[in-house]
Amino acid sequence: MFGKLPDYMIPAYFVNLEEFPLTSTGKIDRQALPAPEKIADEVEYEDPRNDVESKLVETWQQVLGKEKIGIHDDYFMMGGDSIRAIQIASRMKNYGYKLNVKDIFMNPTIGKLSSKVSRIDHKEEPRIDFSQEIPTEVLEQLQHQYEIEDIYPLTPMQEGMLFHSIFEKNSSVYFEQFSYRLHGTLDALDAVLVEKSFKRFVPSLCGAVHHVYP
Repeated sequence: MFGKLPDYMIPAYFVNLEEFPLTSTGKIDRQALPAPEKIADEVEYEDPRNDVESKLVETWQQVLGKEKIGIHDDYFMMGGDSIRAIQIASRMKNYGYKLNVKDIFMNPTIGKLSSKVSRIDHKEEPRIDFSQEIPTEVLEQLQHQYEIEDIYPLTPMQEGMLFHSIFEKNSSVYFEQFSYRLHGTLDALDAVLVEKSFKRFVPSLCGAVHHVYP
């Protein structure tokens, strides 16, 4: 297993069972499975050795909710996941560092990950800061223009999606394509109204609505 799978896909604990507990329907009774015994952490703590590692430690502690993280502590053993990895990359971006989410998965300790972090040239990569509040006059303009009833802060998932959409503009990671088939008679006036409706809700279409006639 260790020779075929990356570290983040290896289970943290293994429990030997003589047989699986089953429900009355013959399925595995997950509630009856024994909890794994926590193994003492044998990783020796080591302080960050440079500015990059110090900033990674600070960011990991904030996102993972841990008070003391060393450069050899494993990201996944401390409760890290893909959502938190996006948050870490986003915060590092705000600090002026470029960090790819995939590098966190492939290098789950700060000691290994620090070599994958690079400084951002702010002349080429403007800082993306989602923490700033939208000015009141802008909110009023948006509400008037798009009939918005209310605006809420981004969730961590939405923040991560927005970050990657801005940082990697040509990426199609969050691109979704839909096809709708309308049944019935569609005259020229109806076709124009349909196209206007799509453009109203999805402004980026920019004329990408195609009329297909049998």
